[in-house]
Amino acid sequence: MKGTMKKNGAAKATVALLTFNGEAYIEEVLDAVLKQECNFVFEILVIDSGSTDNTLTYVKEAFKKAHRPTRLIQIHPNEFNHGGTRNLAVKEAKGEYVAFLTQDATPVANKWLQSYIDVFEQDMDIGVAFGPHVPRPGCNPVIKRDIEEVFKSFNTTDKPLIQKLVHGENDQDLNGPLGFFSDVNSCVNKSIWKIIPYQTVCYAEDQLMGRDILKAGYKKAYVPNAAVYHSHTYPIMQYLRRYFDEYRGLNIALNYVDTNATPLRGIVASLIGARNDIKYILSQGYSLSEKVKWSNAAIWINIFRRIGAYLGGRHKKLPVFICNLLSMEYQTKKGIRSK
Repeated sequence: MKGTMKKNGAAKATVALLTFNGEAYIEEVLDAVLKQECNFVFEILVIDSGSTDNTLTYVKEAFKKAHRPTRLIQIHPNEFNHGGTRNLAVKEAKGEYVAFLTQDATPVANKWLQSYIDVFEQDMDIGVAFGPHVPRPGCNPVIKRDIEEVFKSFNTTDKPLIQKLVHGENDQDLNGPLGFFSDVNSCVNKSIWKIIPYQTVCYAEDQLMGRDILKAGYKKAYVPNAAVYHSHTYPIMQYLRRYFDEYRGLNIALNYVDTNATPLRGIVASLIGARNDIKYILSQGYSLSEKVKWSNAAIWINIFRRIGAYLGGRHKKLPVFICNLLSMEYQTKKGIRSK
């Protein structure tokens, strides 16, 4: 591990970005971070795990323009781990709070970071917080609808939602919105992290962290004003791999198996999901050709979601070469990561 640093005052918060071949959006993300308006000093920490594109060039150029502390830490690709590398980021952070962004999550507003810190300082029992994702322009409408539905389930106002585990709630209750946590766009209270760090896992580290925080008696916050632009639009076949990785990761980390992941229930769930997605697509302002295109995509994406859920939940029964063939993570970086 090697690192470089530019010093400029004590930091109350750290914005941490984990990068790997992220040139598509990293310049935009760093520009949005540099424009944050806060009543405190914050630093920017980038941990790169072997980028071979222009990511590091953009990072270094952004750091030259930064009027705040900046640090770059470089690790070998084989050292990367979703949970472990985030623990490294918090350990290295100078701030009391560590705000995580993935390399393709761009803060929507200049008060993104301030919104997080304001919530933490109102309640010191909050261990982690997360904010909404806003689909990028041109996002696949099936994914756009998914994102909108997920974050509507937390709050439809701009007021923070504070969540905690109350008497009578158990692990089953944590499978819904109560247990949800996404570190695509999040913030961690370092003092509580010292008690409850990320688990060193290769997938679903954020879902485990959200549950661990609540089980330990601390609180989790959803902060609507801390939004980021973030979404993925893949070629259709890639959705099978994406869902396989997602449900395999949830099975490994949480022993979770989708209740619809049986052949009969999968067919029914695919039909219902496709119907709802197509209804949404037809209600939007797409041209006729776009409605046809996205409606066809909705059918296949829903089929692939159920196949991915079925196979991902039963990955232990599959030959290794089949898992590798189905995995987007393996295809892109031999299983090191995908977010």
